[in-house]
Amino acid sequence: MQKSGIFLVIVGGIIVLGIALSFYGSQMITEGFIQNTAKVGSGNSLDVESFLDPVIEDTGVYVVQVMNFQENAVSVSLFDPFGAIIDSSTIEKESYEKQFEIQTQGNYRLSVENSGSETEIIIAIGHLPSSDKLVIGYTGFYILIVGLIGIVIMGLVAIKNKRKKRIS
Repeated sequence: MQKSGIFLVIVGGIIVLGIALSFYGSQMITEGFIQNTAKVGSGNSLDVESFLDPVIEDTGVYVVQVMNFQENAVSVSLFDPFGAIIDSSTIEKESYEKQFEIQTQGNYRLSVENSGSETEIIIAIGHLPSSDKLVIGYTGFYILIVGLIGIVIMGLVAIKNKRKKRIS
């Protein structure tokens, strides 16, 4: 019984570590993003602006998430600091992410237009997170998976031990 208690503490610690690293990694990844959330009706748009500098990172990323997704209803346009369109496309799935090259420093504007029924839209723009930040998030996720596998193993061992006790 003492072995199972120690194993339970270890598995619990692994799960807590995995959750903490996943949360911390998510915070680190999104800390440099500027975001906006709103319910956007038909014919309306949602904008967000962010100061981006190629010296910090020469690749930017924007994310669009549509809650009540409808095909060909939401389109996105990305503008450089001079007002020229860098990228324009129609959102084809509920969660959309795209990278772009930051050529000059300044305020980049992301504009999302809705031609369908009213829906909640979340948009964000910022520098592409470094691989170090991504590794922390992924590591937390994998540690959490290991902890959950440990719980399954504990359950199987407990069932096996109960069967042994019944047979004896």
